Amino acid sequence: MKPDGATSARIARMRARASRRLDDGSEPIWLATLGDFTLPLPNFRWRREALDLHDSNHLTTGYGFSAAEECRLASWELGARCYTSIWARLLCLLLMVLGLVAGPRAIVAAFRAGQRSRAAPAASARNS
Repeated sequence: MKPDGATSARIARMRARASRRLDDGSEPIWLATLGDFTLPLPNFRWRREALDLHDSNHLTTGYGFSAAEECRLASWELGARCYTSIWARLLCLLLMVLGLVAGPRAIVAAFRAGQRSRAAPAASARNS
């Protein structure tokens, strides 16, 4: 589900403040970045389908784009059961585990906040 124009504009402004390029998922290669580490990966279908919901979740939670905040957001998304794609959930789980190493309290709090949220899995990425 694509965000409406106002939501897209808010996401673009948030990314501009964070000096991050707006990734619309259209590129064949995805530069997976976490802190100073960047890994070029194929832009898998499950990722393209999850991207709009993920960006909207940045707005919902207020989490930014630093490595720590991406790990918190992934934890929140797992708690909220945002994605039905096993691959999207595995990526979130990997980020959650990385976050647990650096800041366990914040990660657990984000996961619990996700569990209490009203995220709509029906609007999430489905296909693996």
